[in-house]
Amino acid sequence: MQYPSAVALRRIRTGRNPRVYFDPTEMAEITESIRANGVYQPILIRPIEDDEFDFDLVAGERRYRGAMDAHGEDWEIPALVKEMTDEEADRAALIENAQRADMSPSEEAAAASKIVGHCKGDREEAARLLGWSRSTLDKRLALMNCSPDVQAH
Repeated sequence: MQYPSAVALRRIRTGRNPRVYFDPTEMAEITESIRANGVYQPILIRPIEDDEFDFDLVAGERRYRGAMDAHGEDWEIPALVKEMTDEEADRAALIENAQRADMSPSEEAAAASKIVGHCKGDREEAARLLGWSRSTLDKRLALMNCSPDVQAH
């Protein structure tokens, strides 16, 4: 089940995003756009049971961060609330990021590794779910063998 809503930023937990680098110039532009115009594209969240938060951010962290910087934690952001398993949320976060702005190959590798784990090691199934060829999946996963310094670059 999913339904549109507006949710105060303070009620949303972040941390599922496979993206680890947020370009400061792009973030400044997003923040200014949100300050001037609000958020037109809802973020995707899922309900969670947590002592501190009511929702887990699945997709839209750049919009979330921009809104937080522009308006603060009490601001209500448009959100699509959807019941999702951890596996579904991980897959949605990776796909949403891959379809929007360039993720680094090492960020894709880390996220794809989670998806393969959810698929109990079935790389064919993981590639299908991600919309990737098996070759692309294997190449991304090979990056997981690189040192952290190489992955960061």
